[in-house]
Amino acid sequence: MKVMDVLLNADRRVFADNWYTRIPLAEQLIQRRPRLIGTIRSNRRGIPKHVLEKKLKRGSVVAEQNQLGVVVLKWKDKRYFDGIHYP
Repeated sequence: MKVMDVLLNADRRVFADNWYTRIPLAEQLIQRRPRLIGTIRSNRRGIPKHVLEKKLKRGSVVAEQNQLGVVVLKWKDKRYFDGIHYP
């Protein structure tokens, strides 16, 4: 978190790859204003089981939001997805 001191308490977006993205990090950041956007590995703790285990057909989406506002989203498509949602 020390690296991110300049971003804390500011309305910023932090983009991360699946090496850095974790549910606890997203929860810590959401309480201090920056938002974490990134891909997450399926073996990370805190991902809702029904999101992981849901078998999706092409074009389908499943998502869940926890009490702190962290959203986990899974989709299946053959095309590239390009979109950002700002709450």
